[in-house]
Parts: sequence; structure tokens; C-alpha cells
Amino acid sequence: MFALNVFGPAYLYRLELLADACPDITHMMYVLTDKISFEKFYKKYENTFNFVFVEDIQKDFPLSIEHEIIPNGFETEEQQFAELEGFYKSKNNYFSYDIHRFIFPFFIKKGIKKFFIIDSDCIPTNRIEDIKYFFENLPEKTIFGPAMGYDFLGHNEVDLNHPKQLFWKRLKFKKYTDDFEIHMEIPHLDGWVRGFNFSSIEDMDEFFQLWNTAYLTLLDERFSEIPLYKNGEGPIIWSTEWIFSHSINIFEKFKNYSYNGNITQQPGIIVIDQKLIAVHAPRPEDNLFYKFNGRRGAWWDYKFEYDGIYTISKFIMENKDELERYYKAREFQEVKITDTHAFTRTRI
Repeated sequence: MFALNVFGPAYLYRLELLADACPDITHMMYVLTDKISFEKFYKKYENTFNFVFVEDIQKDFPLSIEHEIIPNGFETEEQQFAELEGFYKSKNNYFSYDIHRFIFPFFIKKGIKKFFIIDSDCIPTNRIEDIKYFFENLPEKTIFGPAMGYDFLGHNEVDLNHPKQLFWKRLKFKKYTDDFEIHMEIPHLDGWVRGFNFSSIEDMDEFFQLWNTAYLTLLDERFSEIPLYKNGEGPIIWSTEWIFSHSINIFEKFKNYSYNGNITQQPGIIVIDQKLIAVHAPRPEDNLFYKFNGRRGAWWDYKFEYDGIYTISKFIMENKDELERYYKAREFQEVKITDTHAFTRTRI
């Protein structure tokens, strides 16, 4: 199973791309969204994807309602791109990247223990047999994600007074005591894919409670000694990816789980036994809410024109040649660019 989240009119585009790229597996995709976005923009896909409403889960977590504000007040794609930054700044808040964790309570009720959480710009293969092979061969008690460096909690030895060490000790989650100690070097995991094979629903629920409690505590207290991660040059995103990485470390120590980084063998792809399962495709054409021309590292070498552009179709029309060059440089994808969409598929 796959889980992803989209909110607002601008991200209908992501569902359109996924429906085109992998029509044979959309029944395996669970889309976390809000009821307003679904009714206004996504309802035509109600028989294509499985929709899960975030409000039904957030209602049990008052701190989430307070700090994880859903951007559902926009009527058009252009409005969302143009006004998203101001929307959050006016509320002294930002979009919560880890909102996708709220698929856990839904999957727990369904008894689903093997799944991916993916960014909506991650394109899975359309080969359902390869996806089934992946999950059949993923060891039990595995949690994985693509490493993008390490989180160092000390230099030559563990610093027991590191703010993150003290944060976990103060949290005192269930059986984790004052003797708990995070490893000195922890793989810092990128968030575009997070995969799980839990041995029991009880373990799954405990991991969710750990991740959720820590994340909401951090947002609520906004510790000055642990800066909240700022993503990109535009709207700042609550993106404390170390919480997820440390939670895996805790499950390694107390529950005998393992982090399997060998699954993502190259940047931006998921591979097992030479079977390509999914490709991450950061999308210049729908990242129009960023300042300073919306550039991310993945496309600094391309001459995209962003000035005054707040619709995906206009961006594509103004940048079609550069988009062709950008996507065709990504060897694991097939590409078809129209006047309105940059369709990509994971190569078989």
C-alpha cells in the first residue's frame, strides 16, 4: 500500500500525474486530504484512489488542530501558489510536513502493517507484481527511508547533554527511561519515502504514538535550542525529519527493529533485487510558491523562468524546452510533456 497527502486546488495536478503514470495500482493508494479539498477538487477521483480525511484523525489530537493548519481556503491553483506563504505567515505557522503520519490510525484500524508513505511527487511503478514482490521480500520489523547524511549527537563520544538527547529523556515516552541514549550518529532520512513492515499492530501503534507525541510536543513548545527545520526559500515547512530518524533508533534499541538503507540504492529511487519500485521526481512546474524563482538544488542548473508565473500550464509553456531537458536527464523515467502536464512514468 502507498499513502500520500495533497491539499488544495494546486495539487490536483499531482493526482492527475499519478492516475496517468500507474493506473493499475491506484487502488493501492491512500490519499490523505481534507474534506473541503476533496469535495471541491478531488471528487472526480473518488473511484480511482482511496481518500482518507485528515479531520477525522486530527479531532483526537487538539495540538494538531492548533499547530497543523490545513491550507484549504483557496479556490484556484493560481490563488494557492500566490497566497500560500502569506496564508501561513498571517497565522504565525507553517505547513506540517509530517502530517502524513496520520495515515497510521487509519491503517491500524484496517490491519495494514506493510506500506509506504510517499511524497506526492514520487511515481511508483505500474507493475503490481513488482510491488507485491517488494513487500513479500521486505523483512519483518523493518523501517526504512533514503539516507541524506547523519545526525551527529556528539563528536568523539555521545553528548548526553545534547538538546535532542534531553528532549527524548524529558518526553519519557512509556517505558523509555532516564537511561535512554540516542546513538551518536543516526542516519538522517529524507522524507520522500518512508517504508514500514511492522510485526504487529501493537508495534505499529506504539511507533505512531512515539512519533506523534514527540512531533506535537516539539511544535507546541517550539524549542529555541532545537530549531525547526526550514525547507526552501519560500513558505517555511515544519519538517523535523530527525524525529522520524530518532524514532527508528528507539525502535532498534527497544523493539529489535532495523533500518534497511540498502533498499534505496541510488538517490531518488527505490530498488529491491534490481526491481525498480518508485522514482522521486521533484517538480519545477508545481513548486511555484517558492521565493527567489522557486529553485531547489535539483534544478539549479536549469534556466527556468518563474517571474510572475502562478499556474502550472503557464510555467510549462514558458519553460517547455528546459523541462524536457530536466526530465529526460532522469534516466529512470519516461517523459511526455504537453501544454498542461509533464507526465512521467517509472521505467519498467
